[in-house]
Amino acid sequence: MIHHKATILKRQQKAPKHSAARCQRHSAFTLVEMIIVIMVIAILAALAVPVFNAAAQQAKVHRTRAIITKLDQLIGTLHFNFNSAAAAQKQIRHFCQKDEELRQSIAWLKSLPGIGEIIATHLVARLGDPSLITNVRQIAGFLGLVSSEHSTGDKQNRGEITRAGDSRLRNKLIQSAWVSIRKDPELREFYQRVYQRHPKKVAPRKAIVAVTRKLTTRIYAVLKEQRPFVLRAASKAPLTTEETAGHKGRLDGQQNEQSR
Repeated sequence: MIHHKATILKRQQKAPKHSAARCQRHSAFTLVEMIIVIMVIAILAALAVPVFNAAAQQAKVHRTRAIITKLDQLIGTLHFNFNSAAAAQKQIRHFCQKDEELRQSIAWLKSLPGIGEIIATHLVARLGDPSLITNVRQIAGFLGLVSSEHSTGDKQNRGEITRAGDSRLRNKLIQSAWVSIRKDPELREFYQRVYQRHPKKVAPRKAIVAVTRKLTTRIYAVLKEQRPFVLRAASKAPLTTEETAGHKGRLDGQQNEQSR
């Protein structure tokens, strides 16, 4: 009996040691499993990176192809418009050459410094029969190159130009004015006089609008008198960079102010 109790007591003393060993083995297995899981996840992530990179690369290729296709379409449209414009200009030129009066009027207008074939044809198309133009200022008013006026009582207030009529032809004439002040000494001297009367910030655009308006009086003269323009000598003082610092493109908004 005593021997049996001693055996039971020994077993009870050894039991905790076996439980502790099993817990240590379980913890060791758990750590190994975690390491294995982490390694598997890392391997899968490494395998997934090329897949993601390939997908991104493929998306980039598709986007590049779409851009190239769109640009090709736009370039094709541009070439088509250029060809159409060239064909239209050729037809206009042939049409004007067949008509004696049109051909002569265009030749007179082209004698003006700064006016070429396209602007001369545009002028003839818009002005029509020169005999119907009764006033030297009529062309400037028709093209919106005269000042708007807001007068009250005895006070006269002038504002921006009216911008009436064909804006494309008006802007073409303004471009012509920039060319004419380099070729025509008289217009260059007139530009410089107007320029000096205004602050430097607005002087170039005010002066060039005034030159454009003066150019319309010459258009009137050559059409009404049916003769080419004769260039007259004047001061040969060259234009400075500062004098021509104004915007030489379309004049709109505040840039469309009429010189006073």
